[in-house]
Amino acid sequence: MDQKILSLQMEVSGCVGACAHCWASGHPYPPMMLGHIERILSEAAGFAQSEGMKFEPYPMHDVLTHPDALKIMQLFDAHCHPLFEPVTTSGPVLGQRTDWEEILSGLKQLGATDFWFTFHGLNDIHDRAVNHRGAFAETVTAIQRGKSAGFGCGGNVYVTTANLHQVPQMIEFCHSVGLDGFSIEVACYHLSPRLRTYEIIRPELGQLIPYADLIAKESGFWKEAWRNLDKCTEAHYVNQALTRQESEDVRWSYFDRNRINLVCRNNMDLHTGYAGLYGPFHGNLGSDDVRLIFEKAVKAGAWPQEKLVFPDDQIPAVSELASRWGNPKGQKIHMTAASMRLRWLDQALAREGGRRKQIPTRH
Repeated sequence: MDQKILSLQMEVSGCVGACAHCWASGHPYPPMMLGHIERILSEAAGFAQSEGMKFEPYPMHDVLTHPDALKIMQLFDAHCHPLFEPVTTSGPVLGQRTDWEEILSGLKQLGATDFWFTFHGLNDIHDRAVNHRGAFAETVTAIQRGKSAGFGCGGNVYVTTANLHQVPQMIEFCHSVGLDGFSIEVACYHLSPRLRTYEIIRPELGQLIPYADLIAKESGFWKEAWRNLDKCTEAHYVNQALTRQESEDVRWSYFDRNRINLVCRNNMDLHTGYAGLYGPFHGNLGSDDVRLIFEKAVKAGAWPQEKLVFPDDQIPAVSELASRWGNPKGQKIHMTAASMRLRWLDQALAREGGRRKQIPTRH
């Protein structure tokens, strides 16, 4: 039997803005106290060891916004090394911090060698997508600082209907600022109200075809997808879902039964789930018995993402989703079949007769 994993995301600090595509629904919120973070990590690690589980903690949403960012990264790295490789950040906060040299020096001591940023277009288009004025310029500053300290820098470039006309310029920009690698892609769908709004600007095949060859050449990832973009349309996924067994070649979902995904919110409430996606509530790690809370959480088991959002619903087979909610002529692009399935599932259960039910949570 495979070793079980206790995966603990801790919402230690919010984001500077609120990226439109964010699977974790990042947003600004007050930081968690350093002492609370240290205690919870220690107790969670002790519990995992006593149960023979592998412990994998991670700080969310953007740890660099925390006043004690370096100390927090050192704490997490001590429990799960190497953790910050590459260091992922939207960018602006590293361009804002006055102690950036200390941060970068500390990260080097942890063994980090690379930063990974995110872009949603150039200048104002990027700023609007992340809901933070000046974000693009601050991210450029962050890249310059990282490069000056000897870090490699790369990033994701998300293509939308709002920025696709900038694709050649975005590629030129990535080269001009010295990115060592970058991924040009269409954001995957996740079960989040924010992503329903983002769906409005998801590009279609005809809009992307003029840029597909250039992107396939320049992007460090998704090359086969860009070379065969017609196989990333909703129409193609509908055909696959209706003509193949779910257990065959197409991977419609990602779920590991041995991974117990937990999230600790900044008020120390512990839930099954992920940052921004909260399932069953197990207790408060600041006021309740910590071991009993983790025992309860592990007993609840591993939950697929869809059951966190739709706990009281029967999850339809992908063939049913495709036949009832898929558009057989749809041209919108999803880079993975799992992204397409979640879009259909959200349409089916969130909008069909108001069947969605919220899991009670504490606030």
